[in-house]
Amino acid sequence: MNSFRISQPQQLGGLLERLGDGATIGLALLASQWLVDQHLSHSLLLAIALAIATFLIIGELAGLYRADRARTANDDFTLVVATWLMTLLALGAVAFFTKQSDAFSRGTVLSWMLLTGSTLGLQRML
Repeated sequence: MNSFRISQPQQLGGLLERLGDGATIGLALLASQWLVDQHLSHSLLLAIALAIATFLIIGELAGLYRADRARTANDDFTLVVATWLMTLLALGAVAFFTKQSDAFSRGTVLSWMLLTGSTLGLQRML
């Protein structure tokens, strides 16, 4: 019997790239919470899940994970940082409209923004 696929199979490299990005976002938020001596909470886990999902969706729309891409390291760095900034904008809007922006300290948010952006960029440069 013929196997019919609706979409093309994912390449292992693309899957690993997405997993690495998700892990970077989550671990950076956990590290930021630890740096300001905050504890693990349900809102933190929800923020991690929402941030990863938002980044991956915006990354797909921006072409961050295209298999046929022929970009330089600088172009890739610029695209991943732009995707991260758009993710932060979307998360900020969600936090504002759901009145959850006071759940995290400014130190946590600022260190998370900088740590994640720089780590995602460094991952692309390697």
